[in-house]
Amino acid sequence: RPKCLTAKALPLWVPLREVMASGMWFWAPLVLSCCPAIGANDGGELVLRGAGNNGASPLQRIAAALRGHSGRGLAPAGAGCKAVALRLMPPPALQGYQRCFEDKLDVNSSHDWSVPGAEMDAQIDCWCKHNLTHTIEEYQCCEHDDLYPMCSIDCTPDCDSALAHTCIQKCPSMCFEAAEYVVDEGLCKQCDWTKCWPVMKCLTNHAKLRIENGTLDPTCHESNFTNGHELTNYWQCWRDAPKHSSHWNVLSSVVHCICREKMIQHTIETSCCDSVLYGGGVCDLECLTEAQCNLQPAQTCIH
Repeated sequence: RPKCLTAKALPLWVPLREVMASGMWFWAPLVLSCCPAIGANDGGELVLRGAGNNGASPLQRIAAALRGHSGRGLAPAGAGCKAVALRLMPPPALQGYQRCFEDKLDVNSSHDWSVPGAEMDAQIDCWCKHNLTHTIEEYQCCEHDDLYPMCSIDCTPDCDSALAHTCIQKCPSMCFEAAEYVVDEGLCKQCDWTKCWPVMKCLTNHAKLRIENGTLDPTCHESNFTNGHELTNYWQCWRDAPKHSSHWNVLSSVVHCICREKMIQHTIETSCCDSVLYGGGVCDLECLTEAQCNLQPAQTCIH
């Protein structure tokens, strides 16, 4: 058990619904205020909301549409876009893109998901590999709200160009992760994502170089985190834990399973501590022995 439990001890993978169902509803605002999400505005358009959304890139919107996870589902649009045909009968290039992206998510993939902008980098690689710009142009969907400005991507950009240098300066690497990490409010305000989209590969390459030379910390390696046996064991531990005796026992079961299944170490090893979605403050927990829990500091919190 930690010395004193706080709402920071509830990352995304903790069963919030069961915790709330036990009557501990007062935790919900504290947890949800830390977890950004993709939602819909009054016009039905996908928007990214939550912490760190200043200067948010269109990445989440585009990725959701291309992978079939968008609430809009490539909704019909004007200007001749054949969105329905693209959605119902995806052409080989789009199918190839989706398979390519899934392969990069595989646990044995060589793609490094701990680099800021790793999802954008994977998306560009797969887009260019299957020449998706040509396909989307044929379907007249480059201006579609769910895909714009992806067609403007340059697969072999000049990273020594003035545009590339300006974008690297105006769009710091952590802007790619503003949906998952708490970043300075003004960090990304000067970034013009649409203008910088053609040289986006230069920005992701710059992030890789910074990781390699140690000037930038790795971000959460989501693929390794979610595929770790520790997470599987955690969920099994939670399913087996008692949940109907008291609010304290529910929360105690959460922390017990975190500690028993070494979720703190797993979160540290996958560089996920600072992620509000995958870390959620779990790395601040202390897994104390029963003897330590009997000491005065722990007893003060308990009573």
